[in-house]
Amino acid sequence: MEPNRVYVGHDLRQGLIPGNKTSKAMKQFVKLHIDMFPRIESHYCRKDSKKIYLESDLNMARLYKLYKEEFCPERNINPVFLYVYEKIFKSYDPPLAFYKPKKDQCTKCNVYKSAEDKISLQRDYGERKARKKESLEAKAYDKKESIRGRH
Repeated sequence: MEPNRVYVGHDLRQGLIPGNKTSKAMKQFVKLHIDMFPRIESHYCRKDSKKIYLESDLNMARLYKLYKEEFCPERNINPVFLYVYEKIFKSYDPPLAFYKPKKDQCTKCNVYKSAEDKISLQRDYGERKARKKESLEAKAYDKKESIRGRH
């Protein structure tokens, strides 16, 4: 090629599949692994968030470790790299996140909401909700009385 000339040839890489491209099958295995974990709705801020949460004891490192050390060996497949796993995790719509409770929560409510067999927990959960309602009513009454006592 001479100086001051423009190369007008063709790029021979065009149309070739990169050797390091993650196959659709591998992506499906990653999604299958992520989908094995139960989802949790946000307890207090549901209306403000479109995210779906995974349990609070999980994080990306732990999720990937479970994938790499348990899921892949059981299926005799090679794991994808962490950055590929994260990219697939972040591609979910609605987006996924790891649940980090910002406010105190009732353990019984959380157990009931995440349980598959709710029938055995129904009585305790119902009693808990009734006590909660009574205490909120008593609190509202006490507030009203304290305001009335000031006047």
